Amino acid sequence: MASPNQQYHGATFKPHKHFAANSPFFFKKTNLYTLALLLVLCTFSYLFGFWRHDGGGRSVLSVNKSAATATTNTIVSTPCDPSKATTAAPKGQKPLDFSSHHKADDLDSTFTSEVKTYPSCNVNFSEYTPCEDAKRSLKFNRHRLIYRERHCPKKHEILKCRIPAPHGYKNPFKWPASRDFAWKITQNLPFCPAQDPDKAWYTSTETCLTHLPEVSSKEDVAGGELPKWPERLNAVPPRISRGTLEGITAETFQKDTALWNRRVSYYKAVNNQLEQAGRYRNILDMNAYLGGFAAALTEDPLWVMNVVPVQAKVNTLGVIYERGLIGTYQDWCEAMSTYPRTYDLIHADYVFSLYDGRCEVEDILLEMDRILRPEGSVIFRDDVDVLVKIKKISDGLNWDSQIVDHEDGPHQREKLLFAIKTYWTAPAEGGRHETTTSS
Repeated sequence: MASPNQQYHGATFKPHKHFAANSPFFFKKTNLYTLALLLVLCTFSYLFGFWRHDGGGRSVLSVNKSAATATTNTIVSTPCDPSKATTAAPKGQKPLDFSSHHKADDLDSTFTSEVKTYPSCNVNFSEYTPCEDAKRSLKFNRHRLIYRERHCPKKHEILKCRIPAPHGYKNPFKWPASRDFAWKITQNLPFCPAQDPDKAWYTSTETCLTHLPEVSSKEDVAGGELPKWPERLNAVPPRISRGTLEGITAETFQKDTALWNRRVSYYKAVNNQLEQAGRYRNILDMNAYLGGFAAALTEDPLWVMNVVPVQAKVNTLGVIYERGLIGTYQDWCEAMSTYPRTYDLIHADYVFSLYDGRCEVEDILLEMDRILRPEGSVIFRDDVDVLVKIKKISDGLNWDSQIVDHEDGPHQREKLLFAIKTYWTAPAEGGRHETTTSS
């Protein structure tokens, strides 16, 4: 782009001998015409570039519309450098358009029609946990307490409504809160035959103990020695250093750790409430992989339940434990064994691509709505076309949501969807729903 102070020099050339000898003014006239033409072109380029820079050259990512209280909105502008985020537009000034302008062209007709709405379930379901329904469990065999295991509803039994918070429900007090863990130790049992010790989803209960990994001498630590906390969080876990996880190396682990540190910094730039102590304390990562998302949040006063889907290509739950984090298995085509309104924030990294064709998107979202507290948040990361479908359904759940560009810029197909579950409860007897919608 040209600068207004830049000097331009006319193009010069060596004329043909015939013209140099017989036309003494030809060179001077041609030189002036060339100079004038260059001046016009450069002036046009400067003006066009100035117009582009002033009218359409700025690129913004998005905002997070939060609901820390029912009447407070926080707008976060995300510049190219997330560390220099601003929090609000100047008073009286029209806010910038942070909307995503990407449009999926290959949506089927089911996602271009009117938004489907999901009614509230009866207040009797306010504590409903689908796979742990006490009344339904009585239909199953009592041998070895099988009836006490998970028994999920069949497809035709799945509720298509939103679980209500009971009337008068109040969000719990802020962190810190006491947490107690109870451990049951079983003694004097025989050892199990050779098996995969990490296989723990829908496996039969056996009255035996699992063997510890073999060691070469009595001084060795079974499974590999672990550094003390907090060094063990970012040290290469023994399962990876021993090469027991296919396709995952020490370099893979280190790159993943660095990647999630950068991604979490970007999340905090978009949603500055992630940096507010006490806003979120119970967090669920639906597809945790190596636990990088949770590891990037260890300096914050919160805890993360890391879930490894049973459909994941590699079973990485052992790595999560070796890092000193907590985790579990889950099939997201089924309900999670936890109470309604357990989590303040849910992170879903490519969960819906993983379950594409396995079960209905709306069923996973309804389960997320069940276990998410009123005014809780969700961060989806997936292909943009998948996020457009998710947003369509989440609108029917009465969530506020916004599609946001990838941390590497708008030219990535991978995008983010930030959503907030609005506050609402079951009505008082004979009354209406108690609802607060953030504007």
